[in-house]
Amino acid sequence: MTNFNEPITDAVRAILDGHVVLSRDLAAMGHYPAIDILNSVSRLANREATQEQRAAARAVREALADYRQSEDLINLGAYVAGANARLDAAIRLRPKLLDFLRQEPEANEPLTRTLEQLRGLAGQMA
Repeated sequence: MTNFNEPITDAVRAILDGHVVLSRDLAAMGHYPAIDILNSVSRLANREATQEQRAAARAVREALADYRQSEDLINLGAYVAGANARLDAAIRLRPKLLDFLRQEPEANEPLTRTLEQLRGLAGQMA
């Protein structure tokens, strides 16, 4: 795990546009690329993506965050379905979200298809 408060890491982050955080936990589960979406940042995304793309990405990130915040309750069986509509949607869509975030090393998806899938996932969360 990287210490983002370490001086050299902090200096590099200040220079770069953003950063991609790789997760050993994701890699151990066979999730490739093992990018931790919630801890990764791109400062260019706000300038390059359309408003619709940013909204769809935000919806996916919110679903991932909702699930992560409640993961212990879900795994223990303490979460009661219907208590939180956003969390219910995140739980229901979790397999699709994870599939969307995985890619085989040799895969080459066109951007249009990726954006279509992103919009489709975001639309299912409403």
